[in-house]
Amino acid sequence: MGELDIWGDIVEGSKMKHIDVLQPDVHKKVCNFFKALDNLNTIAGKTPPYDAITEAGMVSLFEICFEQAWKAMKERLEFNGYV
Repeated sequence: MGELDIWGDIVEGSKMKHIDVLQPDVHKKVCNFFKALDNLNTIAGKTPPYDAITEAGMVSLFEICFEQAWKAMKERLEFNGYV
């Protein structure tokens, strides 16, 4: 059996098998982070120069993604007893 990574997945070589070891709050926060990351990736195709609205949207999406990442990491650390 492989090792668990930080998201609760078993890593075996290059394959990852998801196991649901996260409590519901942790899982929800991790899902929220990945949704925010997907939203941030949608704007990655834009090319400079950016208009003001696009630039403001990129900054807002980055802030949301950063906040969701922080919440997911904090919840995961608390779940594992680090905080």
